[in-house]
Amino acid sequence: MSEQYREPEPCYLPRSEINKFSKAVIKHFNYNPGDDLLPIVQALGGCIIYDDLWELKESDSGSVVIENPTEFRIILANHTSRLRDRFTICHELGHYFLHYLLSKERTPMRAARYGQSRAETEANWFAASFLMPEEEFRDYYNTVNGDLLLLSENFQVSQQAAAVMARHLGLP
Repeated sequence: MSEQYREPEPCYLPRSEINKFSKAVIKHFNYNPGDDLLPIVQALGGCIIYDDLWELKESDSGSVVIENPTEFRIILANHTSRLRDRFTICHELGHYFLHYLLSKERTPMRAARYGQSRAETEANWFAASFLMPEEEFRDYYNTVNGDLLLLSENFQVSQQAAAVMARHLGLP
């Protein structure tokens, strides 16, 4: 990581507070499950860059580089699936909101997707609760009797992400 960029520092909010925060962001942007994420990224001043697998360093695939509150870029490898990309985009937005905007330090930040740090976990919590709000997920889960394919299609996430959310919610 370049010395001009700081790494994300955890905000140490509990998961329940991160869920509430993601609900506020959902409401602010009038987001509905499955909606396109690009308009949100652009409204915040960001862009999404798809780069060739061979051009990316391992830690660059799925990263966010934030220059200031209205200028950031999310970098994705162009070989991943659309559903995986949606989760990654929301994960990087989690870093933007939780580890940049909520931080007192407004120096440039770069979050590379690697490891299992607390900041990475918080960004995952944000992404999961943004893409699959718990109440809506639970209701739809019951409607489709836990069918992971239908959950995946409705929330536009991978079946793996839907399965992780179902386990988190203690659904059978």
